[in-house]
Amino acid sequence: MSQHVADILEEINQLGPQETAELYQALSDRISRIEQIQSVLAMYRGKGAGVWADEPQQYVNELRDNDRF
Repeated sequence: MSQHVADILEEINQLGPQETAELYQALSDRISRIEQIQSVLAMYRGKGAGVWADEPQQYVNELRDNDRF
């Protein structure tokens, strides 16, 4: 555990019951949002496979080469 996290946990231990509940709710909401975002991204991951004939990095490299004078 990093020192930063340890410091935060120390601060949390000093909170009262109401503040702890508010913190818990805020963290729970944040975790839910992150999980929703990851779920949506997972649905689209890999959907571009086969769209381009070339590998993406090769395509970008060719664009850069053609862009220079």
